[in-house]
Amino acid sequence: MTVARSAEQAQFAGSLHDMLAADGPGAARAWAAGDRGPGLATWRALAALGVTALAVPERAGGLGASFTDVVIACEEIGHHALPGPVAESVAAVPVLLAALSASPLPENEFSEIVVSENAVSGGALSRQVRPRGAPPSTDQSGADESGADESGADESGAEQSGAEQSGADQPDTDMPPDMSGADIPGADMPVGGAPGEWLCGLADGELIATLAAPPWLPFAADGDAAGLVLLADGGAVRLATPGSRHRSVDRARSLFETSGGQVLAGGPAAADAVARALDAGALASAAQLLGAGRALLEASVRHARQRTQFGRPIGSFQAVKHPLADVATGLEFAGPLLYAAAFTLDGGGCHAARDVSAAKVACTGAARRAARVALQVHGAIGYTEEHDLHLWLTKVRALAGAWGSQAEHRARVIAAITAPETGQDDEVTGDNRETPGLAPRATAGDRGAAGDRGAAGDRGAAAREAAAAGPAGEPTWS
Repeated sequence: MTVARSAEQAQFAGSLHDMLAADGPGAARAWAAGDRGPGLATWRALAALGVTALAVPERAGGLGASFTDVVIACEEIGHHALPGPVAESVAAVPVLLAALSASPLPENEFSEIVVSENAVSGGALSRQVRPRGAPPSTDQSGADESGADESGADESGAEQSGAEQSGADQPDTDMPPDMSGADIPGADMPVGGAPGEWLCGLADGELIATLAAPPWLPFAADGDAAGLVLLADGGAVRLATPGSRHRSVDRARSLFETSGGQVLAGGPAAADAVARALDAGALASAAQLLGAGRALLEASVRHARQRTQFGRPIGSFQAVKHPLADVATGLEFAGPLLYAAAFTLDGGGCHAARDVSAAKVACTGAARRAARVALQVHGAIGYTEEHDLHLWLTKVRALAGAWGSQAEHRARVIAAITAPETGQDDEVTGDNRETPGLAPRATAGDRGAAGDRGAAGDRGAAAREAAAAGPAGEPTWS
């Protein structure tokens, strides 16, 4: 196995970088303000480059690429702070639908595809998937972001509390204008709503999808921007509709409660598909974090070269350049773990879950360190919304707890490496699969570290991200 990029992969990453560098921060700012036009235009450009088709099988009109290619794309997307449900639509949902498409239900058991005018793309048709018989999507402007997925973990993995004081479980009524589902991108997508047809829509860039999978993914990210919302809960995969909208510390990210509709699949096969999809989403999120960490390091180095103090660039002082060197080292060491996990996930090996968790821990830790050092190097200007730095600071803060917290992923790594030797594949014998979700079942001690997910309805992670946002939605750093 080699973790070095091939010449074709390096060229692909370079093309993505050049395309996204045009106005990545501008798209993120517009998305946060309620204008999805620039962001959706970038999504269409990604589709033209084949990014949305990478994880879609060839039989469904996709590229059937390796997961290493998916990771390369997500890393560049994180590097340029592209808004939208990236890990869900580019990685997790295609993996899930690819498994479900092997045995689709009859057409009349699936959803309607609703045609609406797309105000953003100049009147082109858009498509929105909803459970059959469900009312049309309405403007969710009465709710706002809650930060469902920030664990609040520090670098050691200890979880921060304060969920009850933050009021994280209450919908926020302060919302940007015109965030309805009417501007979801789409063209001529086949009507009928079978998983194979949804895969075609994802591959062509005609459909954006998102996913909720409690307890590790309690809310659906950017549910109002997605034409397809899925809910994986209770051993079944269902169509879902977005409900109340909650605030995230990342203003370009919204999180939605979901209500399930028709059951698409259930039983052990569905549980296995969900588990693989969660691993795919976690790895894509780790890649975004690594890319965001790179962007923060680059911004810090530029600032350290330009900012002078005592007649010298501040980057010449050890108090600045040594922390930057530590950031570079952390990012450099996280990269091989990320690409090794992608290689293992492609092969379906018995240690795929362990390797994905190890990569998520490493990339999260490296990105969080990059965020702290970037804020220190930039000083007071780094706190301001006028400076682009906050786009990556808040995205790292949000994604750090998405798709499983540091404590949860560390627990899964520990469970894998301390499992007794059986001479067989752990995933076959079930020695390391207490649950089919993202992590093994938590012990009482683990729950104390990870936060109470009981009475709050699996919203411990949601509460912690909103706690990070503070009472007024402003980020606080520890």
